[in-house]
Amino acid sequence: MGQESANNPDSAWLKESRILFNFLRVSPSYTAAAQYIPSISEKTKTPSESKQVLKTYKKYGDVQQTRFDDWVKAKGSKLIPKKDTNIYIVSGGSIKDSKESDLFLKVGQDGEVFSPQEVIAAMNKIWPSLIVRSLSTSCLGHHQTKMLWKSLNLVYVRALNPDLELWRAGALAMTVDRFVGRLDPWASKHQHRDAEMRNHMTQIVVRNQKQSLYLAEQAALGNFPNNNPPNNIQGRFDFEDELFTKRLFATGRDESDFVYDQVARNHRADQKVSVKPTLHA
Repeated sequence: MGQESANNPDSAWLKESRILFNFLRVSPSYTAAAQYIPSISEKTKTPSESKQVLKTYKKYGDVQQTRFDDWVKAKGSKLIPKKDTNIYIVSGGSIKDSKESDLFLKVGQDGEVFSPQEVIAAMNKIWPSLIVRSLSTSCLGHHQTKMLWKSLNLVYVRALNPDLELWRAGALAMTVDRFVGRLDPWASKHQHRDAEMRNHMTQIVVRNQKQSLYLAEQAALGNFPNNNPPNNIQGRFDFEDELFTKRLFATGRDESDFVYDQVARNHRADQKVSVKPTLHA
């Protein structure tokens, strides 16, 4: 899809659609729904959560055997809300991605602070016929989007390297911003100077992996983005299961590569040590 401007609402919609697409891809419940063939006797015994996942699957369809571009044309454009926007609010950090024809109204935050909602309310009074919204409120905000990409990246890195120690997987996935370029995923674990970083990374990976599972399972239930533990959660990321990896990469590594590139761009990884993940031996 090329380089996409953060100020472009169409681009924001595409990225949000792709994030949802990928969380559905890694969801254990959604994968199970894709393989589910109900019998007459089972229909009345199916738990409500399972029924909801089946409903979500019926809505969004196959995401593991289908490439994103095909899926978003067939499903996403019809099912994921997309609002036309005349004016939208962005943070100063996104202006570098703007077009020459764009105009900006600067609302400084160093004096009297205005919330995006207050700015939108004022602009709506001036231009009542225009659609004014904030990309950080109506859409996923930059920080939230960044964290979602990182959650997905960790899942893909672990799927590609299931036997790798957690701290190494976390370093490969660039899970902790301040460790990027400092914690070498291939360094000896006997280097005492990195012991604190390794321990911290392991804890973060355990926590983030759990949050990623919650996000994926909530997506399968039709609640996205939501990182609260779903009721009666039974699934898990079975990275040791070869079928899990096989299904996840059935159409190649387009999605894992795209997710990695999003995280790398956020980290400005081109200025740091390259840590692109590789398939395990």
